[in-house]
Amino acid sequence: MQNKRSSLVIACGLAATLSLGCQSDEIRSYRVSKPEATRLLAAIMPHAGQTWFFKLTGPVSLVDQEKVGFDQFLHSVRFNDQGARPINWTVPPSWRPGPQSGLRYATFYLGPQEHPLELTVTKFGGAAGSVLDNINRWRGQIGLGKIDESKLGEISKNLQLDGGPAVLVDMTNRGGEVAGAMSGPDILSRQSESPARPQYVKPEGWKEKPDPKRMRFALFDVADGAAEAGITVFPGAAGGVLDNVNRWRGQVHLEPIDQTQLGKEVRQIDVAGTSAPYVDLTGPASAGQPPQRLLGVILPRGSQTWFFTLKGPAEPVGKEKSAFEAFVKSVHFEGGRGS
Repeated sequence: MQNKRSSLVIACGLAATLSLGCQSDEIRSYRVSKPEATRLLAAIMPHAGQTWFFKLTGPVSLVDQEKVGFDQFLHSVRFNDQGARPINWTVPPSWRPGPQSGLRYATFYLGPQEHPLELTVTKFGGAAGSVLDNINRWRGQIGLGKIDESKLGEISKNLQLDGGPAVLVDMTNRGGEVAGAMSGPDILSRQSESPARPQYVKPEGWKEKPDPKRMRFALFDVADGAAEAGITVFPGAAGGVLDNVNRWRGQVHLEPIDQTQLGKEVRQIDVAGTSAPYVDLTGPASAGQPPQRLLGVILPRGSQTWFFTLKGPAEPVGKEKSAFEAFVKSVHFEGGRGS
């Protein structure tokens, strides 16, 4: 399907309502890239009463380049069941070590230096859910719908590795590209044929920038680049509130929580005429780095789920909290289905 360009003209009356001068509003067209196709490679390895998870996710073009190294890494895994280091492996020379956090046993950065892929190794006690449960959880994380047992063979296979039996998973959510338009320095609008795209008021000082991973709908430098705000959209429920809150908790080095604890973490914020789950998470300082803070809003809308985040060191994020909340509250949808 050919991409279409569209432009949005904002009348001076609307600009006046928003306390913006029409004189400075320059109407210009631009192209907005949808998230590039996303590929997820994973392995599930049960061993000695625990389950180990190895996962690599990112744009297809980058994950494709790391597939051989990922396979070699898995084949190098050995269990020795000795104390604090019960597992050994051989890491490809180009991989860089990242931080440990909570249940995350190891992290490796792969590919580009500036915006690398992240491979995580996590361990849980017991079975940690069925293979189907875990695959459906991962499918939600890359915007795919759930499957049943009959479809498992299409995206996973059983394999005997030197470290023991494993289930290997390989699945892709295909992406594409849409067109859009922007008018003026402060009012941003995103449009496509269907479904509706959000319009919003950009806070003063936020600077929009391209997403090098092509996975986000919009991306902003905040507080002179000290923090980063983003808008991401996925089809369906995208994993649900608990999975996404735990994903965000991991990003700021916090332990995952369960459904009972979720109610204490989440409050509500008004977005586009509805109440949306909103979390404010601050992690501990780690490896000489300041505590990280993440503000996140989850907005289910029609057949999609929209995510709004602000992340960075705790101090600049705290200073931008009111701006973030005003930004989220300014969101509204016009045009397309589900508007």
